[in-house]
Amino acid sequence: MLQAQKMDEGFALIEAGEFSLAEIYFDNILKDYPNNKTALICSARAKGLSIKKEEALSEFLILNRAYPNDIEIQLNLAEAYLWNNNFEEAKKIYKSLLNEDPKNFTANLGYANALSGSNNNYLALEFVNRALEIKPQNEQGLISKKYIMIGIAFLNTKARKYKEAHRWLDSIQILEPNQANALEIKSLIEKEKEVRAEVSRHYSKDNAGNLAVVNNAKISLGLHPRTRTNLRFIDRETSENSDLFEAKQQILMLENTFFLYPELELTIGSGLLSSIFDNDHSKHFVSSSTIAFKPNQKNYYRLGHSSTYMDYNTEIVKGNIRQDILKLEYQYFSKSKLAFYGFAAYNIQNDANHSKNLFASVYYQPLNKPILKIGTSLNYLNFKENNQLLYFSPESYYLAEIFFHIENLNSGNSKYFYKVLIAPGKQKIEQLDWQNTIRLDLQFGRQITKAFSLNLFYSFSNTVQINGAGNFKFQNYGISLKSHF
Repeated sequence: MLQAQKMDEGFALIEAGEFSLAEIYFDNILKDYPNNKTALICSARAKGLSIKKEEALSEFLILNRAYPNDIEIQLNLAEAYLWNNNFEEAKKIYKSLLNEDPKNFTANLGYANALSGSNNNYLALEFVNRALEIKPQNEQGLISKKYIMIGIAFLNTKARKYKEAHRWLDSIQILEPNQANALEIKSLIEKEKEVRAEVSRHYSKDNAGNLAVVNNAKISLGLHPRTRTNLRFIDRETSENSDLFEAKQQILMLENTFFLYPELELTIGSGLLSSIFDNDHSKHFVSSSTIAFKPNQKNYYRLGHSSTYMDYNTEIVKGNIRQDILKLEYQYFSKSKLAFYGFAAYNIQNDANHSKNLFASVYYQPLNKPILKIGTSLNYLNFKENNQLLYFSPESYYLAEIFFHIENLNSGNSKYFYKVLIAPGKQKIEQLDWQNTIRLDLQFGRQITKAFSLNLFYSFSNTVQINGAGNFKFQNYGISLKSHF
């Protein structure tokens, strides 16, 4: 007969968080007592509390079939569903148990956790409070309540209801003054209220003698929690095989982003473009608009339209070629950290030329801080008319790449920040042979003070072609200064 003292040693291992040792301990007991229900439950719990969550769920499903009316097994099965993020199945079990016994502490707490996992945090708070009425100072109940309140604060922050979010955050910090998640959400809210300014200057040149110097200035401010306004000024000068600039473009652009719902954003921008070349001065209207929809953590859609003028080199600037581009983007993230990004774009130009551009990328993202991506991408470009003498416009263009990408630009906590993108590949222009390509994108920066940061950037590419002969190389480098207040 199995002695209670021997079982207590295994219980102590679980209580101490030694789940792997507890699994071994109870599995050894099961060698001698294979049908001992308590040892079977404890072995499965030890597995689920470590890293064998799917195995634990499978074992509790077997136990539930063997003991269909056992409340302890049903509670453990529901918790196993929680470990596997199957909140709907967990809710069904907890709800059934609560119908039988509304005062069951474990069922109330588990149901609250399942509701929170499916983002129903207000109802989750109701049930965690019921659990704490049964056991007022229960540590697990208090921890669950804290994280449910954090979830409510975060949802209000996403909905840009900052006063409501602050109310919940203040309540959390009464329970735990330096709670890390609450402090992080407060910091996020403060960042959304900031006025941000950025100035940059960069140079681009290619091996065909084209040179451009671009100065950017941007100021961004939140006039209302549900809007953000950007005012942007761009000054671009271009030359061809000369140190004297031959064409100049200036753009003044006003953009407003409207946060309609946590899942839906609308951005509308319009501006004026001024072009100067050969004593000719012309003005044009430019615009951009996008609607972005993110229904959940997995999917992201964006539809955009822009009306701009080509600006690569002096001859193109003189051509006053307007592009109206309609673009649909989609991104998908899986639980396995595999992701997909793709877009389809259609471009109508005022020189009677049209183009289609298709892009697809599949990548693996094992890290979020810093962001690390390893993947492959394919690109296809087609123009209706071949106008190679003025700009790259092939009847068919293919590019295939593999890439390595790591960055911490948006981490917010680093004194030094960086981005490194390396993408070797192959391209094919119309009937020409496949050519080797390489793209580099490097950025390095430093947070000078709390309000100011400096960033240096450099990029190199030979993937963009200006004529059918190939052998084109493009470089871009510069500096930017960002501030917020």
